[in-house]
Amino acid sequence: MKQLKVLFSLCGDCSKASSRVRGFWIAEELEQSDVRCSLRWKNDRWDLLLFAKEILRNDVIVFQKNYSRYHRWLMQLANVLGKHTFLDLDDSPSKTRSKRTLKNVEAMMRMADGVFVGSRNLLDYATRHQPKSYLIPSSIKLNNYRPLKKTSQATGEVCLGWIGNGRHYKTDLIAILREPLRAVAEQNPIRFKLIGACREKELYAAFEGIQGLKLDFANEIDWANSSEVSQSLQDIDIGLYPLLSNEFNRYKCGFKALEYMAMQIPVVSSDVAGNRDIIQHGVDGFLVNTKEEWVSVLKQLIDDADRRLRMGKAGRERVKESYNIEKTAALIKSIILKS
Repeated sequence: MKQLKVLFSLCGDCSKASSRVRGFWIAEELEQSDVRCSLRWKNDRWDLLLFAKEILRNDVIVFQKNYSRYHRWLMQLANVLGKHTFLDLDDSPSKTRSKRTLKNVEAMMRMADGVFVGSRNLLDYATRHQPKSYLIPSSIKLNNYRPLKKTSQATGEVCLGWIGNGRHYKTDLIAILREPLRAVAEQNPIRFKLIGACREKELYAAFEGIQGLKLDFANEIDWANSSEVSQSLQDIDIGLYPLLSNEFNRYKCGFKALEYMAMQIPVVSSDVAGNRDIIQHGVDGFLVNTKEEWVSVLKQLIDDADRRLRMGKAGRERVKESYNIEKTAALIKSIILKS
């Protein structure tokens, strides 16, 4: 039987979360099942010309969050050459919702053999343009996430943590977390670890000076280094996932929650978008809306190390069963083979 060859057009290198998770990790798993994968993540005009040549040598082309007019032309070329094409989306197609971007996205969805999406809201959006749209959750490579062994007898300072790009999420962080952390810190001295602060002065200014709140900000880490990401999360006791309820965030796929859960960290998250499908309220995390709800559940978890332990273990088990990269790659392969 001829070996299947898949070419990925990625929106970034391994340091970009969506490309790492939905490109590099998927390709690694597909290679384990005798699928030859090629990845390209440079998107200037010269590299796109080289990509056009690569199309000839592959059977399937996956465009991961790439929808410029050039990528649209490349998909047309691939279709003319008889290749199978897929578009992969794990975010709102455009923060600005520009007409040009949306036109390209929707045209590529209609042209493709299928669309992979990371959330139910994206599935609703994609299905309007391509009936063959599939929910492919952003998933975890569990071997990259090694939690520390914690006990119910944990004592001392509790660490509340967040990981991501502070430059992109500073508005959400400040608007949602500042007052709840102020209220909690009045009664419980806590540490707030923010991984990926990106030297954003607004973040420092917003949380500095809160009595009882110790700041532990890491401006940069090597996102492509799996061990560094895992190590940076190991001392966090409660994972925070604040998201404002807006048009852009409603398409989010909840990967941050999955990272906490893979590390056996209970999650406290805004009740927004894909988080509702991932987090089982009261089992492996909490979904909250108001300041009062944030304060209430944070206090519960801070005061109850045993509950943190139980919820953390439940979270890792949920990732293993439903958001494991091995199962996700197998699902993608089955869809490709049927196309």
